[in-house]
Amino acid sequence: METQEVTQIERPYEPTAEQAERAAELRRFNRLFVYGPIGLISAIVVTLIVLLLIVAINPPSGEALLFISGLADVALVIAILPIVIVGAALLGLIGYAYITARKNGTAPIRQTQRLLWRMDNVVGRLRVRTEKAAEGVIQPFLSMNGAVAYVKTLIMQIMRMVKRS
Repeated sequence: METQEVTQIERPYEPTAEQAERAAELRRFNRLFVYGPIGLISAIVVTLIVLLLIVAINPPSGEALLFISGLADVALVIAILPIVIVGAALLGLIGYAYITARKNGTAPIRQTQRLLWRMDNVVGRLRVRTEKAAEGVIQPFLSMNGAVAYVKTLIMQIMRMVKRS
């Protein structure tokens, strides 16, 4: 008896409409909240460095040398601080995930994913608490703003009445 080989035709993966929509939302989010701020900060840093070079090449006075020194310090801190913070956070996260995974006998990636899920849960709870607290904090300001607007409108109407008579 002969057996026939079934050949599978490999089709490229096509995402569902919901997955495509989520991918589009992710791209919009990244443009607005990742690439935009990074671009703005990069533009500020490049502007500071260009200003530093212009003043360093042609220092008009001794005061300019102090300005150059301060500008160089600011540019250095701006350039190094994000790298240090992200590096320390990643190193701590990787170390924590690795140690915890070794204790539990699971894969470090799975443990990292669970850790990130827990962190997301904490951030979600903090967001809800922040929204409730913000509502309580903003209420007196809204009431005061309404009272000020009422008094201002009342005074303006009285002024109009006085001007007419």
